Amino acid sequence: MKQILYVDDHKTALESMAEVLQGRVIDWNFTYSSSSAEAYSLLADNAYDVIVASATLNGSSGEELLKTASVQHPSALRLIVDQIVHPQSIFVQARIAHQYLSAPCQPEELIATIEGLSEFQEELQSRPLQALVGSLDRIPSLPTLYAEIMAELRSPSSTLEKVGGIISRDMAMTTKVLQLANSAFFGFSHRIVDPGHAVAVLGINTISSLVLSAGIFAQASETHSGGVSMNDLVEHSTLVASLAHDLSESRGLERERTDMAFLAGFLHDIGKVILAANLPGKYQEVLDAVREEGILLPEAEQNILGADHAHVGGYLLSLWGLPNDVAEAVMRHHSPAQSRDKEFTPLTAVHASNAFAEIDDSVEADPDIDSQYLQRIGMLDFVPMWRLAYINARKAGKTAQEAEV
Repeated sequence: MKQILYVDDHKTALESMAEVLQGRVIDWNFTYSSSSAEAYSLLADNAYDVIVASATLNGSSGEELLKTASVQHPSALRLIVDQIVHPQSIFVQARIAHQYLSAPCQPEELIATIEGLSEFQEELQSRPLQALVGSLDRIPSLPTLYAEIMAELRSPSSTLEKVGGIISRDMAMTTKVLQLANSAFFGFSHRIVDPGHAVAVLGINTISSLVLSAGIFAQASETHSGGVSMNDLVEHSTLVASLAHDLSESRGLERERTDMAFLAGFLHDIGKVILAANLPGKYQEVLDAVREEGILLPEAEQNILGADHAHVGGYLLSLWGLPNDVAEAVMRHHSPAQSRDKEFTPLTAVHASNAFAEIDDSVEADPDIDSQYLQRIGMLDFVPMWRLAYINARKAGKTAQEAEV
């Protein structure tokens, strides 16, 4: 039974929400509170899977309540509801809330949001890793790019184009700005998947304030955190993104889904960054197990950490409100057969591209590709063509350093 706490000091709105939600989802148990004092007491005495709070509460604020919830219930989903659209809403989401909902909150929107997030959360079966991901408000960036973005934002000649160009080269920065740009705060009917577009939506002043004052970006302590080379990871991810885009385009996917494939390819290993940065000792154990026992990385991660980097990364992207197709492509890039795919999707592109990017340039090399999955969606016969296209692209000089992100 999923336990949900809904806090709103507007009693009429709270009663109306309770009446509409009554019995809508049989395995959910809603607790409603119109008092911030009562809400703090409930948080202290009970376990919750989801906390929904109005931004303004008598005697407190939704931000402060969710901040307390993040400590007491780190694995819980945290949603903020605000009626007045103002820049502070973005700052609250950047710091503490996983997602923003506009008030008056519609029951259908609330249910859909919780259901969508819960589906990804249940895929990440490790409670400690749910708590780890739920507690994150930022991910470490490459030191060189972090220094670049800080210098650019302090420059009087800073432009959206320059800022967007830097952010689009870094997995952590890209993920964070897309989280904020996809907030219901902006009311877009479609998801934003291009970091340059996200920067334009947020605006140079907001980006500057978020980075320089709120500190939404962080610098990785080392380029080999937890045994992972950040530079190598970015190079690999850039190549996978480019390949995923090309495969999607060759299959005739519409522009939006081709862009999703590119983004998912670029972010497919974001889970490695999260695990290596936050559990460096344990992640070194994972890498040692891969080397010493000859097992695959996802298996070693599962054995030692309780989940693999793909599920960690996919859950974070879902939690931060990125498109479901992107989050699923990241979560299942090693296990595409677990999807419901019946045709070529961004997941197909990322799975295949990652497999090709991990082999050498030899035609004889055998990529770790799920042939049963490809057979199911009618794409198995395309593997030789995709492999040759990849090899030819590499020989033509389409390396990670030359690919544009």
